Amino acid sequence: MSECVSLFYVLLPEYKQELNPYMLLLSRYRNASVHSALPSFQTYEVQRMAFLALRLLGILQSQKILSEFAHILTKDDEKFLSAFRLERIDRVKKKIEDAKEKSKHIPTGKVSVGVDGWESYITHCPIYESDGVLSGYTDIHVEGSDEDPDIWLDFLADGFTCEECGLQLDDIEELRLAGIELVYDRSGELDEWGRDHFEPEPDEYM
Repeated sequence: MSECVSLFYVLLPEYKQELNPYMLLLSRYRNASVHSALPSFQTYEVQRMAFLALRLLGILQSQKILSEFAHILTKDDEKFLSAFRLERIDRVKKKIEDAKEKSKHIPTGKVSVGVDGWESYITHCPIYESDGVLSGYTDIHVEGSDEDPDIWLDFLADGFTCEECGLQLDDIEELRLAGIELVYDRSGELDEWGRDHFEPEPDEYM
């Protein structure tokens, strides 16, 4: 499963930021099922999996990997997709309202948090005067010739959590609705990235 998802991102990297939260949820429940544990699904999580299935179908058909006749969207499919998107807007509005209400009862003062690794990034919470944690991944980009390459490093966000006000956003559409940026420049950390990803471990010389 993990290899299949990784291969999908290699072949179609432009969809990774959008689909990563859904794939992680699918992997989590898949792993539980493999070990004979029946996962306890919430309705919203089932809806997210249904959205992922239809979204993947559309992507694979648009790439001519699947025939357009492999599955033709039914009226029920289209109704579900429309309702899912509208409900997401309402859900984010409620999340923001709940976070604003909770923030009224938090002692004033900026709260800072720290993270390690390349799958998290700190940004300012849009609700409360504190830092929140973006989930996602860091990726290197190279353009130009081998002799004169243009190299930069970006963090691509696909989720957000603020421990203070409780705001939690689950995908890039929810981030957009909350007014949070999706891409952050980490080019100042290129040397550290190179050490973590390209330098061999000491025992490789043994």
